[in-house]
Amino acid sequence: MSFRATTLNSKPVRAVEELCGISLEPGFAYRVNLGTGEILSREPLSVGGAVVCRGFELRSLQASYVFEKISSFVRAGIAPERIAVILPDESFAGTLRLYDERIARARGSHRMLNFAMGEKLKDSLFYVTLEKISQCLKEARTPKFGVDYRAFKSPDGGSLDTEDSAVQQNLALGNFASENSISQNLAQQNSAFDCEIFSNSKTDLNFMSAGAFENTENFEILREISAERTNSAGEQSFSLDFTEFQEPLECAQQRDYSARAKQQELLKQQESLRYSMQREHIELEEEDGYSKSPERRDRFRRSKIREGADEYPQRPNPQELDLFFASVGVDEALFGEFARDFAKQVSFEHFEALIAKLACLPKISDALLQEKLKEPLYLIKILLRKFKDENLSLGNLIDLFLLEISRIKLDDVRGGKVTVMGLLESRGLQFDGVIIPDFNDDLVPKRSSGEMFLNSALRARAGLISHADRENLQRFYYDGLLRGAKKSAICYLQSVEKLPSRFLKSFEVQQDAEFSQEDYLRLFGREEFKPALCGQEDPVARHDFFAEELSFSRLDTFLECKRKYYYRYVFGLKEGLKFGEDNALLGKILHTSFQRLYERAGMKFSMEKFRSIYSQLAREAGIARFDAELELKAVEKLARLLEEHEQIWSFSGSEVSLKGELDGVRLSGRIDRIDEDKAGRKFIIDYKRGSAKKHMEKFQLTFYRALLAQECECAYLSLKDCAFAAPGDKTPSLENLRETLSSIGKEFASEVAFTRTEAVQSCEYCDYKIICKGQIDGKI
Repeated sequence: MSFRATTLNSKPVRAVEELCGISLEPGFAYRVNLGTGEILSREPLSVGGAVVCRGFELRSLQASYVFEKISSFVRAGIAPERIAVILPDESFAGTLRLYDERIARARGSHRMLNFAMGEKLKDSLFYVTLEKISQCLKEARTPKFGVDYRAFKSPDGGSLDTEDSAVQQNLALGNFASENSISQNLAQQNSAFDCEIFSNSKTDLNFMSAGAFENTENFEILREISAERTNSAGEQSFSLDFTEFQEPLECAQQRDYSARAKQQELLKQQESLRYSMQREHIELEEEDGYSKSPERRDRFRRSKIREGADEYPQRPNPQELDLFFASVGVDEALFGEFARDFAKQVSFEHFEALIAKLACLPKISDALLQEKLKEPLYLIKILLRKFKDENLSLGNLIDLFLLEISRIKLDDVRGGKVTVMGLLESRGLQFDGVIIPDFNDDLVPKRSSGEMFLNSALRARAGLISHADRENLQRFYYDGLLRGAKKSAICYLQSVEKLPSRFLKSFEVQQDAEFSQEDYLRLFGREEFKPALCGQEDPVARHDFFAEELSFSRLDTFLECKRKYYYRYVFGLKEGLKFGEDNALLGKILHTSFQRLYERAGMKFSMEKFRSIYSQLAREAGIARFDAELELKAVEKLARLLEEHEQIWSFSGSEVSLKGELDGVRLSGRIDRIDEDKAGRKFIIDYKRGSAKKHMEKFQLTFYRALLAQECECAYLSLKDCAFAAPGDKTPSLENLRETLSSIGKEFASEVAFTRTEAVQSCEYCDYKIICKGQIDGKI
């Protein structure tokens, strides 16, 4: 038995001592004959090479750091087969895979990385397409076919590439604030890592593309080419040499990338698409959706599916699913085959034929994928034989099929020479070069979700591993990797919420300050940069808060988060289009329906007329019938309340635009509805789809009263609460509004530091959290 004895694995070492009746000293590597108890060898543990580390404000920059360190290690004479990238968080493999494939394509080369963990079939374009078809049919939606991608422009004015499969996965995943969405958008720029565009930059990038050593002569060539260089100013250049991975361009062009490789590039135009699509916007607040019962939703949708999809008109404007199906090649005929039998019992042969048609689409077809689908198809065949009397529908079979293939992993058979693996996969292995990204305290040490239920005393009594032992075990794995390596590099995300792992204190590390974060950012292919928006330092600027008329939304944005105000109103960064979010659209339809119902003063509420108006608007907007009916059910509950209200108050106006002034501050706004009684008193109503409780402490009603410039009643009309919510004790008064405006005026008399809010819950759905917090993984 061969093992290392350190203070971190003292318990198993003591077990060997007791078993063999020997004494083992920490700090040595042993070979022991367990049968005789004889120590066959005893050697001091290696100290390991230098360990460098650095933090990054943007998670994707760690990918840039990984490739730079691979280049550095190769230049130092380490063979690529002897380099490993260890991932504490294996989800980061998607970002690394993206850049690896982009570099290979841009430079006509082999990929550099080999992912030992493989890739989930669940992430394949086939899985996503089948899942989207099932989702459409369950929600009784009929996509709009025949969408022309050339109608959509990218930010630089160019059309989206209709042959670029990146668009398909962009739309399929709908993950517009994800790590991959930004990463892929960055990775596509300027043929990615091209040294020629940096001729005037301090940073000299020299990506010498790829194909792993086929013979040892390349080592000497590499050393000659990648010798340390200096620029004309005598400064050290930033040279990334990948001669180790060279392959002739003509060979690279002939290689057939698998569907897995294709689907990873699918996200690269997502961010462009997000900001380029044109869609009507109005100034409405996004509210929480009315609570929905999953059971009711499923029963309703199943009933409508049986009635047929013809009752659901196509949307006039292309949306996420429309664009996705058009780009991936799912036409109306193929979708119709799935829709026709979705709620019917089908034979295995029919199911297999539909799956085969989908898997053979040009953008999806892949030999390895089709081979992996054989076993789950066989299981479906056995299932149908065994449960032939269960009346399993096509929809049921698709759900079972998706569940089965979601567990399958696709091997990375076309990977490069540098290994990417998780920590547990690296146990007992040694590499000459080790690179560890994501070395943050929330990931290193990795915590088990089950540990929170048992304290250390109970775990000890139950014979379970303790928290301390688990941490020491992980520290032991990292210690072994770093001790055995000639060169090691660690990086981590550095932000207010993200701290470097405390494990760093266990190792002798040096801060890697050789290159700036701007240098690493240039690896994304950008020659020019806008002012840095993300970072830990609060932006400071002079700004005339009252130069323009003040709306409630602008005031509320500033009070909620100054940093958010800076991005939107000072820097002028517009919000992006969000696919798949119907709350704002449903809110718009609700407001418009009330506006059309009350066409003139004195009109009364009529549920019949409201239903007709709302249903028409919902159909035109492509809202699923179930969602529309659910909203109408909620409005029906308001009918009696409105009838009682209108016995005293009469409708006066809707969507009323007003301008006013308060203590010299110009105000403007739009009020949803104003009613009036016989005495001429006014009643301001603001519609809310969600609960009104979270708005009671805001200035909205007070602001509207200031706009109206007279004493009046006011309340929120909440669809969720089914009630009028009048101002309470927590609602700010007019005097509070005056004090707030005065305080803001004094604050903006000089430069203002636009600090970030401390209310973390406000960040969850913020449009600017990506650039604000430097995280592109959807986490707060």
